[in-house]
Amino acid sequence: VVIMAQSVGNLGTLTSEAEQVFLSNGLTAGVRADGRNCHDRRPVSIATDTISAANSSSTLHCDDTDIIVGIKTDVVVLPDKDKHIGLIQLGIECPEQPEEAQQLQTALTVLMMRGIDESCLLIDKDEPFAWSISIDILITGIINPSVVELSSLAIIAAFRGLWIPKVTIIPPLEEGEKPSINLEEGDSRGQDIAPLVSSLPVCVVCGINGPRMVVDVSAAEAKCCRGVLAVGVDRKGCIVSMWKWQMILREEASSSMAMDPHLLPELLTHAQDEASNLFTALHEALP
Repeated sequence: VVIMAQSVGNLGTLTSEAEQVFLSNGLTAGVRADGRNCHDRRPVSIATDTISAANSSSTLHCDDTDIIVGIKTDVVVLPDKDKHIGLIQLGIECPEQPEEAQQLQTALTVLMMRGIDESCLLIDKDEPFAWSISIDILITGIINPSVVELSSLAIIAAFRGLWIPKVTIIPPLEEGEKPSINLEEGDSRGQDIAPLVSSLPVCVVCGINGPRMVVDVSAAEAKCCRGVLAVGVDRKGCIVSMWKWQMILREEASSSMAMDPHLLPELLTHAQDEASNLFTALHEALP
């Protein structure tokens, strides 16, 4: 999927004060250092079924960043059949920035996984069996604000190809035995996880520099913005989550860099519009 831009190079995370002034002035004028305007994104390519050992997978490439997502499923026994929260687990590995990867994992969990109805993963509502989903993400390159958005696209792409087999519960033959499960090999439809897949939000990342909204924010541009916000928006256009970017690259920020709350309504509306465009582009690009 190619989204409104020409290919550019990553800007490094280490920038001098003069470079930050240059970037900030450019963003204020609506022209970025690589020639894009504030609403242009770099091209993104996504391939699915790239890991044979996974139940479903995707690989996203954008500039110098590669994001590889693998999804594995397993049957688990719930301690309480009425409590099925936490069936989806997400893990991120970035060899170049392990500490930032941990923070990104927290951000994506909050933005994408909280509030999702996992009831469709239950095998039988009367038995404590359910499907668990493990999402493993490997990132090569520098973690910057745009990686939050790119990771959400890669996760959604991987879920599009996920198929979970239908299983049935076999009652115990004798008293004291536990029920077992049987794989229904003839059922090609599998477990209905469409409600879960359709509810996954895309995480739109927007930076604020003066009166302008900036998309596809780089690490260097994040230092120049008054604030960077990731907004989770579902397919219906509903805002389901928010996360303010406060990673290590922002550690020098002072209270003067706080986000102007008066700009929040405009930013959220902008995020909804951007999410609609991203969902459309993703749908057209994937089979």
